[in-house]
Amino acid sequence: MNTFLSAFDRRGGLISILGLVAILAWESTQGDLAMARWFGQPTGFPLSDHFLLENILHTGVRNLGWMVLLSWLALTVWPKGFLKQLPITQRWLLWFSIVACLLVVIVMKGLSTTSCPWDVDVFGGAVPYVSHLDFWKTDGGGGHCFPAGHASTGFAFMGAYFWLKQSNSRVAMIGLLISVASGVLLGVSQQIRGAHFMSHTLWTTWICWVTPWLIHGVYTYRLNKKSI
Repeated sequence: MNTFLSAFDRRGGLISILGLVAILAWESTQGDLAMARWFGQPTGFPLSDHFLLENILHTGVRNLGWMVLLSWLALTVWPKGFLKQLPITQRWLLWFSIVACLLVVIVMKGLSTTSCPWDVDVFGGAVPYVSHLDFWKTDGGGGHCFPAGHASTGFAFMGAYFWLKQSNSRVAMIGLLISVASGVLLGVSQQIRGAHFMSHTLWTTWICWVTPWLIHGVYTYRLNKKSI
């Protein structure tokens, strides 16, 4: 067991645990509704259709994210720059880690019965507020709003950190910071529009960190096992 656990990045594991504790602490408050009231009114969210938020930071960035993902796939096959330093197996696992984050979020959203803030009655919608942690309850709305899918466009690339930190720690850290900043920007922009609660973005952040951490740890364990 110790050999298995030692294959996982310790700092990544500590951040995973602390992040989970922080999210659960947030969930224990009424923070979601309180923050949503910063941007929403009883008649709705005034900036839900703002050009910058809707056309640029939502639709535009979503399309850009797909372009970046496809470009990364091309660089996995025909590596350039810092990716040349990675063996082909690690390049593919890096790309798979990014895709895995997106898939986990997509599947969870597909199964979720949680509606978006703009659907909640306190913001002019038609359904009552029900926490996504109340698994035995449904709000009766359209659902499919948890976790924050759009924020994953930025956060999903955090996984590159685990694969690049040994070969190029500077690039790994810069990439991590860009990914986090992008995810925060996209998550907050959606909260301003009324498309998500804060907890939706926090859980997406955690998922997009833990998923590649687990994939990298399992790979490292199997690699170490083969070398014995």
